[in-house]
Amino acid sequence: MYLVTGTSSGIGLAIAGYLLDQGVEVVGVSRRSTPICHPKFHLVQGDVADPKVHEQILALVNGKLDGVVFNAGILDAITKLDASDVDAWRRVFEVNLFSIVGILPVLTPSLRKSEGNVVFVSSDAATVPFQAWGAYGASKAAVNHLSMTLAKEEPAITSVAVAPGIVATPMQENIRENHTSSGHMDDKEASYFHDMYQEGKLVTAEQTGKMYGNLVLNAGKELNGKYYCHDDVALKSYN
Repeated sequence: MYLVTGTSSGIGLAIAGYLLDQGVEVVGVSRRSTPICHPKFHLVQGDVADPKVHEQILALVNGKLDGVVFNAGILDAITKLDASDVDAWRRVFEVNLFSIVGILPVLTPSLRKSEGNVVFVSSDAATVPFQAWGAYGASKAAVNHLSMTLAKEEPAITSVAVAPGIVATPMQENIRENHTSSGHMDDKEASYFHDMYQEGKLVTAEQTGKMYGNLVLNAGKELNGKYYCHDDVALKSYN
């Protein structure tokens, strides 16, 4: 049994689809409905930080959990620091970090028993500063550290954080349509996102879903506690 968060669209939806193609059972968690109809797919609709959602997940997993992909995340708010809103930052951290911290104690006993894999969807913004992306980048940097901490404390579990690159998802569409012209993002960085799209250089969600799917199924111990970009040579066999 595998758990994937944020399965309503984009990367999470692609990961769930790939895992189902491999013949395994998947529990998907998302606040919105997921367009998957499959006998081995079980949807828990709600916020992954909600204790009631935890109870539903535990009932479905029933002590048998082989891996988790923590994919759910939000980008907003996109503002420079001199215009930042602390409540907006809190919301980003609630979704991108604290929701994971909240559910990990619930999942760890089953993962420890199965010697399972935990894959965190990180971001290039965790290590490279993008103007106006402070909240998102800081939250993903914290996710990377969380992955390292899990690897340190739970040696039976393999934990790895991976940045997916620029993927053709609704999040990327949101960046192009709502944020690149907001006046907060750097002009060159904004143009880069548009150029990648116009030139057809975005990674497809299906390619990304395959990589994360293979990682949660088969991540080797040599990856434990580390952070990688999607195109790192160490991940060649997973792509």
